[in-house]
Amino acid sequence: MRWPDIFYDERSPLHTPHGDGRPKNRRATTFASKNACTANDSNNSPLSAASLSPKELDDKGNVHGLNIAITIVALAVLLLGLVSTVLNDMASPPKYDYSQLTFNWHNDPASYLEPVMAPNFTYNVVLEAHAHTTHSDGDMTPEQLVEYYRANGFNAAIVSDHNTVAGGLAAERYAQRQYPGQFVVIPAQEYSCCRVHMNFINIRETIPVVQAFPTDSELKEAIDRVHALGGLVVVNHIPWSNSTTAGYPDTATLPNHPNREDLVAMGVDGFELVNGQVFDTRSYRFVQNHNAQHPEDPLLVVTGNDVHRPQSVYSWTVLQTRNGNQPLTAQAVFAELQAGRTDFLFEPSGTRQHAVPQRNSRYWLLAPLTNLGEYFKTYYDRQRGMYSFTGEFCQPQIFEVHTAAILSLAMYLVVAVVSVELVSLALFFGKSGYRRRARWRVQPHPSAS
Repeated sequence: MRWPDIFYDERSPLHTPHGDGRPKNRRATTFASKNACTANDSNNSPLSAASLSPKELDDKGNVHGLNIAITIVALAVLLLGLVSTVLNDMASPPKYDYSQLTFNWHNDPASYLEPVMAPNFTYNVVLEAHAHTTHSDGDMTPEQLVEYYRANGFNAAIVSDHNTVAGGLAAERYAQRQYPGQFVVIPAQEYSCCRVHMNFINIRETIPVVQAFPTDSELKEAIDRVHALGGLVVVNHIPWSNSTTAGYPDTATLPNHPNREDLVAMGVDGFELVNGQVFDTRSYRFVQNHNAQHPEDPLLVVTGNDVHRPQSVYSWTVLQTRNGNQPLTAQAVFAELQAGRTDFLFEPSGTRQHAVPQRNSRYWLLAPLTNLGEYFKTYYDRQRGMYSFTGEFCQPQIFEVHTAAILSLAMYLVVAVVSVELVSLALFFGKSGYRRRARWRVQPHPSAS
């Protein structure tokens, strides 16, 4: 007689059959076998570590390790974003390298332009009245600036860096050394604050800006100081100063800019009528009316390309020196400026010739980090308005967090993490079930013995 297969459970500790194949205690064996089967089913559950094989334990550990790796990667990305944002704001090198510029052309504006105010005006000096170097926010050195202006048809330049005369003095030394009597530089300072920008021409010391928003009396003191040093004061780019700046639609770029009448009352000597491509028609009419009413004390007219980097040239201030065929001198040029005997050429489309800078290898080396910083900046806006060149800004800071973008990013991250978890669990259960079924298939049946 053969007992049912249930009593031949070799995994049961009570399996001690007699010689005829019967168990010692049928009821106890049956009960124990049922309990053993129940316990075995429980232990064989995929969620029970006691029943897992070493390979299954490894798989479960791999899933846990994957979760830790995801967390570490997320923290690393956040840290990298913080570092890249700081780099983007404070330590990002310029995209282009201007150190190897060459200007291998010569433009002659007299060949295709005539003076604007008096077409028959004769001149032997072509002057740039507003330019910047690396001593403030320009990309060209004083030496490069001189070469750039020579290529574009100038033989004189007023070099006026923001709140310093250092760039003008350096350019003057270079011109005197390289082109004596052929190209002259008049040192200047662009007095820059949150109320007005003015060129202080033909001075050799920097006039300090006492605060970002100087009072009218403080502006007049600075103007008087320039006159005491033998210089001239020209008001720059009024249209730009009165225009709005990004993020501040109701505020001028330079708030509380003095009007033209007040500036004349403070003692300014003239106005910049063209800045870049912009022709200040209101200042042009104002100067015409003033000079018609006060011919004994005319206001000076100049133009400026406001050069910071190699670009098209749009205007040329012209004048006629009184020293005949003598070598060109800064004193002769300045004398005509003092007398207000100037005119200008203007071409709104600008010159065609350009110097192309090289790409800066340091910028591209850090580009992955700095560009990542640009990405993180999409989650907030930080606007400070126009820089005063005194360490402050001309508008109140605006900081706005884009909550919707941050919540969207969080949602995408949750979806990504849940997706990874689901895939990991599916792979784990799939592999565990496959191994268990394979083990059951190869386990020998008791009847086979």
